[in-house]
Amino acid sequence: MIREKTVFIFGAGLSCEYGFPTNRQLRDIVTSVITEQKTLLLKRNIRDETLILFERDIKTGVFNTIDALLKQKDSEAYRDVARNVLALALIPYKESNVSEGKFDDNCFYRFLFTKMVRDSNKDTFLNNQVIFITFNYDRSFEFFMRDALEVQWNLPKHELKQILSNLNLIYLHGKLGLHTLENDNYGRESNQQSDHINLLLTSNQIKLVVDIENTTAQYDKAHKAIASARNIYFLGFGFDEECLFP
Repeated sequence: MIREKTVFIFGAGLSCEYGFPTNRQLRDIVTSVITEQKTLLLKRNIRDETLILFERDIKTGVFNTIDALLKQKDSEAYRDVARNVLALALIPYKESNVSEGKFDDNCFYRFLFTKMVRDSNKDTFLNNQVIFITFNYDRSFEFFMRDALEVQWNLPKHELKQILSNLNLIYLHGKLGLHTLENDNYGRESNQQSDHINLLLTSNQIKLVVDIENTTAQYDKAHKAIASARNIYFLGFGFDEECLFP
């Protein structure tokens, strides 16, 4: 069990070993999404000419990240495109099987889980003095914890849900919709109507770097957690200075 107040800060790249795309891969996926899912995007009242310009700007490679492009353009139309194409690009990864052999012996999630369950049981697990702050949209950490907890103590769904909902996990920029323990039917249908609903729910939960003014409450929670922590760990490839000090 982790007994000292500890904050883990998850940044870009941490979830790559669990099957989620890197920033460079994400840019390629986004351009494919614009081509392959144009009909669905147009149903979201996005103008065709805006999609064409957004795709052109992404393909130039001038901007390292989509957020950098959005900061330069400062266009609400571009932001709307970004939220929707990011949602479409990342929805397929929402329920990745992160616990099924997609990691090596240096798997951080497994290392952390081992520390948290040592001298612990299902009733005391939440006594671990940890808070998790993530800049990422993906929910790979929750998926890993869900599967690991189920195996560790053979927990039924309602007990898993109780633990996961009290993990002290702060998503600074939103998250990829619901997972199956939050809504067993979410995202399982494959008809066009459910695709539209899935996109609507997911895109509405994504907060871009340029939307930081709308995430003040989450940043306030993060600042308080960091201020009271004895240990702070940064994990990931890198952190945008504008995100760290909004």
